Amino acid sequence: MTWIDKIRVALGSADSLVGSVSTSFSASPGQALVIPPTRLELTAGDGRGNEFRLIGSIKAQPNPIDLCQVERTAVREARDRLRGLNAQLRMLQNELVHASPGAKPGIRQSIERLGPIIAAAEQALRDAEAQLAACTARPIPPFDPDLGSVQ
Repeated sequence: MTWIDKIRVALGSADSLVGSVSTSFSASPGQALVIPPTRLELTAGDGRGNEFRLIGSIKAQPNPIDLCQVERTAVREARDRLRGLNAQLRMLQNELVHASPGAKPGIRQSIERLGPIIAAAEQALRDAEAQLAACTARPIPPFDPDLGSVQ
């Protein structure tokens, strides 16, 4: 570094703009914007004999929005709940096999109470799956550029 550069650093003004590049991309509403991988190269000088080269690339790809995410989450949660209840049932059934005669009536009662809860969870899963199927069968609404969101 020259002594002039050192002074500029000390004064906090060592940086200088040597160049810039910009570009823009567009697509029609409702159409995916596809940008092929592009190599970008910028070469600029600072006027003092220094040359700078910046080489990079840009790659863009669509980021789809899942319009049925709420329904997918509901199905996943209903499945998880049903799995948990079935695991609890298997645990109780295993306990029943190895339980003492005095403990068996209480375990049977717990198994009986779990029956309607599992039936309700199975129905909730069927309902959630039906809602997901209805959602995925719906046509995708058009994009409204004035509103900035789907209708």
